[in-house]
Amino acid sequence: MVLMLGSLPAQNIVYNTEWSDSFDEAVLRDRLIIEFRQGTPAASKQLILQLVGLRDAWSLPYPNVTIAKLDRPVADYAELKALIAALHQYNDVKLATPFIHSQGVHPVGILGNISVKVENDVAFQKLLGFAERNHLYPIYPDAYMKNVYWLTTNKYSGYNALEASVMLYQSGLFAFAEPNYLVSPRTAMANDQFYNRQWSIQNDANTVFNNGIIGSNDADMDVDSAWTITTGASFIKVAVLDSGVDTLHPDLIGNILPGYDATGGGSKGYPNIDKPNNAHGTACAGIIAATADNGIGIAGVAHGSKIVPIKVFYYIDTTYSGIVLNDIPYSTSQWFANGINWAWREAEADVMSNSWGLDPIAFALLSGSPSLVEEAITAAADSGRYGLGTPMLFSSGNEDTRPIWPSKLANTIAVNATSMCDERKSVSSCDGETWWTGCWGQDLDISAPGVKIYTCDISGTIGYTSGDYEFDFNGTSAACPNAAAVAALILSVRPDLSTDAVRYILGSSADRVGGYNYNTTKVAGTWSRELGYGRVNAYKAVLMAQDYTGHQTDIADVVSNTKPMQLYPNPLQGKQITLQFDLVTSSDAMVQIMGLDGRTVYQKSLGQLYDGTNEQTITLDRHLAPGAYLVGLTAGNQTTYSKLVIVDQQ
Repeated sequence: MVLMLGSLPAQNIVYNTEWSDSFDEAVLRDRLIIEFRQGTPAASKQLILQLVGLRDAWSLPYPNVTIAKLDRPVADYAELKALIAALHQYNDVKLATPFIHSQGVHPVGILGNISVKVENDVAFQKLLGFAERNHLYPIYPDAYMKNVYWLTTNKYSGYNALEASVMLYQSGLFAFAEPNYLVSPRTAMANDQFYNRQWSIQNDANTVFNNGIIGSNDADMDVDSAWTITTGASFIKVAVLDSGVDTLHPDLIGNILPGYDATGGGSKGYPNIDKPNNAHGTACAGIIAATADNGIGIAGVAHGSKIVPIKVFYYIDTTYSGIVLNDIPYSTSQWFANGINWAWREAEADVMSNSWGLDPIAFALLSGSPSLVEEAITAAADSGRYGLGTPMLFSSGNEDTRPIWPSKLANTIAVNATSMCDERKSVSSCDGETWWTGCWGQDLDISAPGVKIYTCDISGTIGYTSGDYEFDFNGTSAACPNAAAVAALILSVRPDLSTDAVRYILGSSADRVGGYNYNTTKVAGTWSRELGYGRVNAYKAVLMAQDYTGHQTDIADVVSNTKPMQLYPNPLQGKQITLQFDLVTSSDAMVQIMGLDGRTVYQKSLGQLYDGTNEQTITLDRHLAPGAYLVGLTAGNQTTYSKLVIVDQQ
């Protein structure tokens, strides 16, 4: 569907009556979102809904809205607006808004607030004028993104959030304008007690599978071999953006850092405990960093690293045509964006694991995709980790299509799932599970084990099982944290690597398995439609990371373009350290030492330096606590980083 509009004058924002035809196609005619005033009794809500012909209502705790269906669809958008107007006559109703079509099972809801990105003062003044004329207040800046503002609609506004967003975007004055979407994300599903069942770590004749399944020898990620080099570093933080993480789980508690609840529930990353599928995030976290060698449960792939729990969705029960649908996830575009922004800005996460995504949505009314979330992803990819970028791994999806959004974006890493027979997970793969197939084809990057994965469950009886562990965590939901944990291992040995370097190492070191045609050559080597660059190999990835000096399209050391900066002695016990590096051209240079909490602990200008090899010795003017630091060298407008380990200086 293409929205046909007359051209809008550059300096005006006006309503176009021809939009009604496009809205007729885009908007669902059988359901609405209703926001009641706080404290409205349940009986009053039910009566109001009945009086206007709505039924099958269910409520979300936050955002505090009710979703209700009509007995029969209305004829067109005009009739739907009349129904909304009827609801607005009741004092207890604050706002009613529509849904738009999705290509997936669940439609997309339109909430009452609008995000707009302005690029100059003229546009900002136009935005203020539009908000004042149409009662779109309050207006406030986004908590994280520069030049992004939020407008708030109410039942007295001139237009609803969908209409206002279209007008603002089509005016040509703004980079994007879109309502806050209500979505149901697709969750792509050592001496430790169950270690012999963790086939993704080590898969051989001793691996235990149910139902007589026999896996292929070595169809794992060679994690046990990687552990001879690193099990992860405590200064590497993996943000799990999901349904929350059981921060009190006995196999996780030692590796959990303070978290964030983007949904507004105030849980600091702890999940809701009313629905079994709220254990989804706990399962992902367990794969990454469950404590090893503690005699219980499992061992996480990067169990030496830390988890940052970030809740960006939760599950509830809904009703459809009288049938109760259990455990449906809900989120908003604002929650996703805030979660991503908090992860790299506040938590300073080194890796993000995202086992969620959305089916292609009919956003033809707007700018083509959820721009607010993509802005957050771009910011993290460009500016995370002090400019090195934050690797963001996403599930490719389980729909047997091309990878879903946002895994398909160029600045994310799309992960498909493999079976214990080193094949693309499909309805015919050896695992015997016939109910889903991982998304593959164009935009796929890599693959990782994703069936019958042993991992953590919410403690007690409130998760997937009646115990503390889940034995059949499946889908690209499981593959994504497996790959994200390997990214954490890579950064544990080379925290100075850029996001593109991590992407390259994951792809270049992957095993080309499955017997597929790896007959396409991309940046990281040969590539197949089924598994991308292949199944992740943790051992090869860590080895490659240790010796990495760059590849054709991404040189890790932006100062020399040939080799990384050398530091010695390293580890450092005294207070004098020597830096050796190459400069392509003469320029002013500055050295900066930062703790892994982001604080600058030392900074000095080196003055004008000449091109070629340079060697500079600096003397630290203060005692630095033992631990890992990043040494940054800035020459011109480019910076390169190297890891420095300081032992006791006394």
